[in-house]
Amino acid sequence: PTYTHCSLGCSRYSTVMGVKAEITVEDSPITTSGQSKGRRLRFANALTGPYVSLSTLTSGKDLYLLEFGANANAVGSILLVCSLIAPLMDSTMGALQDQGRFVSKFFPVGTWGKRAPWMLTHTLLLAPVMTAFYLPPSYDKVVVHIWFSVIWLASYWCVAAAVNSFESARVAVFPSREERVNVEQYCKLTVAVGSGVGSGMTFMAL
Repeated sequence: PTYTHCSLGCSRYSTVMGVKAEITVEDSPITTSGQSKGRRLRFANALTGPYVSLSTLTSGKDLYLLEFGANANAVGSILLVCSLIAPLMDSTMGALQDQGRFVSKFFPVGTWGKRAPWMLTHTLLLAPVMTAFYLPPSYDKVVVHIWFSVIWLASYWCVAAAVNSFESARVAVFPSREERVNVEQYCKLTVAVGSGVGSGMTFMAL
């Protein structure tokens, strides 16, 4: 028998997170996940939080320039450096999740899988990090620039963890191409909602 469960720790056939489904591949080939439309939408909703953060980071530079007194050249340089660091963070996060060593002590792999702990912890971390984005400790330009850099990198690290977990889980949970295409439609909706919320929050703060 082969044990199959998604990267987030849930079985392809189980409705309970963390329960493995014992199947025989020869007798029961996996063609569909069996997930309802409601569960697919709930799955796609995991992208809302990360894209709220990404949208906030993208539009938030205007808040720092217009309200917090940041220097345009300095912010541009910070964003350039961050854009170079971001791919390294993506690859590092993927490697850490594949190894699963850092979180296995608190979240057993047999129950949670390798990805779910990263999704859970880093999505929760995004809330205080993004709150801090709007609350620099000082309006001194040096402090504002350092704050913007640190918050940007911390936010992107959390986003990388959540999105990496999501993409790995999508392949595992939805084995057929047709299902993944269907889920992508829900993902576009949740990404649009998240992006709109992030931009709207920044607009209201201006």
